[in-house]
Amino acid sequence: MYVSDVELDELRTKHGRVVLVRTEAGDFVFRKPTRSELNRHVESLGDLMKLETADKLSRVLIVQPTAAELDRAIEDSPMLPFAFIEGLTQVAGFTRASEVKK
Repeated sequence: MYVSDVELDELRTKHGRVVLVRTEAGDFVFRKPTRSELNRHVESLGDLMKLETADKLSRVLIVQPTAAELDRAIEDSPMLPFAFIEGLTQVAGFTRASEVKK
């Protein structure tokens, strides 16, 4: 299933900040996590590189497709949550390109 621009705009209106992750398995849209959700599932930045953490966060934050469709996609492609990591960190506000000045 692929998400149109109109559908994505509707999801932004309903859920606020969202990110679209396009994969060979289809499109997946995730909402921004709350601080408590991040604290519950991620103890360190290294945790995001763990399949279990990416899997849990993706299941909590999915807005489209349904949770059941996400489950089927992950069952078909068990490594799929790794494809979500960059999008999940981006929607949470983490960017790799940070500038630090003294």
